[in-house]
Amino acid sequence: QVHGLLHLLGFDHELSKEAEEEMEQEEEQILNTLEWIGKGLIRSAYHFSTDMDHSENSDEANRDIEKRSLREGHQPKLTHIVCDIDGTVVDYEGHLHSESIESLREAVSQGVTVIMLTGKTRASTIATFKLLNMEGRGDFISENSPGVFLQGSLVYGEHGQLIYRANLDVDICKEACLYSLKHKIPLVAYCEEQCLTLFEHPSVDLLHTVHHETKVKVMPSVVDLLEYSSIQKLLFLGNTDEDFSVLTQHWSELTEGKACVIKEQPNAIEIVPLNSSKGGGIMVLLDHLGLTEDSDLEAVGDYTRWLSNK
Repeated sequence: QVHGLLHLLGFDHELSKEAEEEMEQEEEQILNTLEWIGKGLIRSAYHFSTDMDHSENSDEANRDIEKRSLREGHQPKLTHIVCDIDGTVVDYEGHLHSESIESLREAVSQGVTVIMLTGKTRASTIATFKLLNMEGRGDFISENSPGVFLQGSLVYGEHGQLIYRANLDVDICKEACLYSLKHKIPLVAYCEEQCLTLFEHPSVDLLHTVHHETKVKVMPSVVDLLEYSSIQKLLFLGNTDEDFSVLTQHWSELTEGKACVIKEQPNAIEIVPLNSSKGGGIMVLLDHLGLTEDSDLEAVGDYTRWLSNK
């Protein structure tokens, strides 16, 4: 999936040695971010091919790799795509990447199951793809399809049922709310599909108008917000010209051993439960679907193979 999505974004390791090194670096970086244990597809292929007789040319090496994959039981037809939409299908300003969208459309038309992986809510993801008339098509993305949301705090199973949920400690949520009020930094609490805050702010409004989250509800007090529901994620927001390094350091120290602080954007930080991550969420879901970690990336479908066999 990582290998295939990089191809969708324009990387091609077959163009030149430089292109191969560039794509390998991006692949390894993404896999490390997802906490994947093992090598990327490019590096695995390279290590195998270098063990072969040096007199064999690259075409012969590729054919042998393919034969070995088939002997090990790998299927050339793609069945699943694990698609991390954050920064790939949708950038952090809410813009859609048309090339990735068209490739996903084609995959869905072939009956491929697409598993969404994102820091957003399921409602936001459904709303985003509804604009593309792709929701509900072959369980692409709907309330009845699998997915990993809110940075792995919520995982939905094969038929859209909740199979995993991690909640933030109430004391951390309370401290964050008080910090938000004191320093006038907007804070959004994610309670499954609902978004809550303590005061109105333009940055908060963008979550609904640009990123398609449900309209953020302003709560009258900290007590009311904490009593509303369990919280899976907190999001501090600011202007693009604000320096969040101090804020990131403060909350990393304050939540050490209790929660995780994620900074994917220059003007925002996320706080999620200690046992939540995209990689962990995918492992939970793959286990639920009967796709095991030791069967490597190809076990959930190799997008490049699907393209060559479509």
